[in-house]
Amino acid sequence: MKSFFFKKLSLMAFVGTMLISVGALAQPALPNAGFETWESRTIQTLSGPLTFQAPQSWSPGIFSGLFAGFGIAPRFTRSTVAHTGSASVQITPGLLPDSLGGDLLISVPTSGSTAFGIGCWVRYSRAQPQELEGGVLAFVTRNQGGVVDTIGVGGFPLPAGPANTWTQLSGPIGYLNPAVTQGDSVTMLLGYFTGVPGDGILFDDAVLLRTAPNAAPADRAAAAPLTLGPNPAPAQADAVTLTVPSTGAAPAVLVLTDALGRTVGHLRNVRLVEGQNQFRIPTAHLSAGTYTVRLIAPTGTRSVTLVRE
Repeated sequence: MKSFFFKKLSLMAFVGTMLISVGALAQPALPNAGFETWESRTIQTLSGPLTFQAPQSWSPGIFSGLFAGFGIAPRFTRSTVAHTGSASVQITPGLLPDSLGGDLLISVPTSGSTAFGIGCWVRYSRAQPQELEGGVLAFVTRNQGGVVDTIGVGGFPLPAGPANTWTQLSGPIGYLNPAVTQGDSVTMLLGYFTGVPGDGILFDDAVLLRTAPNAAPADRAAAAPLTLGPNPAPAQADAVTLTVPSTGAAPAVLVLTDALGRTVGHLRNVRLVEGQNQFRIPTAHLSAGTYTVRLIAPTGTRSVTLVRE
């Protein structure tokens, strides 16, 4: 089940990255960011009409939309336990043997400005279990001549935290090409994908950040090069190993792009530990050519060239 979350993220070509304190930042409001207003929705499913409650301006996400198509109501509900106001949104996994949770998303136009991060407040029903997989994710898209490209990804995984306490989290949006940061829209997704049945996570006061989140302490290994092996990758090889040196623990995101800067393969959320970190990069699906593996972390972005024979 652990890999299911990341496989679904790869299909959407976006992933969560880094955990950083929001701090005193400009926080433009998203519509219904505090989940105060809810409304009834009805959709057609394989088994007939399905009616459920949803926060206004938000829609079922990857998992919730998939489940809804089979007649399973999205697993988000209105909660009166709020960080501010009178409501928040709660996502709860199903009962055994179904421990899948749910998600919801919102897409907004960028209105000519660049989004550099996203944030929200979260609260666990108990200290975060190891079984939990979820996060707050974002991707920025741009429409060029009818072709919609993803130009930026970002967010943060859900970290360990205390029970019944609101925690403020944020993460930066990393742009695949630093020279292209003007998109047409930003999509933000809140998700609790798998976890312990009966647990719940509350989300409240979601924000888009127009300035970068506060920088994390410098990582002395931030300038250390990434290495790949074998490189060049033989035509018959199904993967290569990426080695990442780090002097401390930190969340990060891996991005694989082709020679034209297009995202290929899957993007995935990783956690660095002190020392040498190794990650498997699938290559079986790649054509012969040159690619770039990027690691986006709170301390910056490092990259290494991959040659596929």
